[in-house]
Amino acid sequence: MLQVKVGPGGVRGKVDQGLDLELIIDLTCAFATWLDRGPVLVARDTRPSSAMLAHAVFSALEAAGCDALDAGICPTAVAQHAAGRVGAAGAVSITASHNSADWNGLKLFGPGGGVLTSAEGREVLDLWHQGSYRRAAHDRLGAVRDIEDVMEHYVAFLLERFDRD
Repeated sequence: MLQVKVGPGGVRGKVDQGLDLELIIDLTCAFATWLDRGPVLVARDTRPSSAMLAHAVFSALEAAGCDALDAGICPTAVAQHAAGRVGAAGAVSITASHNSADWNGLKLFGPGGGVLTSAEGREVLDLWHQGSYRRAAHDRLGAVRDIEDVMEHYVAFLLERFDRD
């Protein structure tokens, strides 16, 4: 039995029961097509399948001509903060939140790490259903680069907002 849930904010499902690389690549390509050009921050959790899904996301972003910023393993809130801090055009968090380890998924965020509105999410899903994605020429492919110290910046951000005395 396939167990995949696709919605305006992304997708989640069981990796061996419908959440496959083709779905991840196509949804990421639709998302990249929807975004304005600019870097896309990518973060993941510690699930066994997260690194595999990250490689698919990176490949899809590169194919669409988007640069990817690899934030590595970090919580979704940290990824959103980092996307805002670096001015990313969007962000992808690879996680299935509270679900068990056999689940995984993508959470999609707009410019600066903002939550997609329902209308924006539907636009991404419409592009996914149409299957018409932006493809970069061989000399205009995106690139992946690491972004470091995301946790440190997030902790500093939080500490600035509290009276520690």
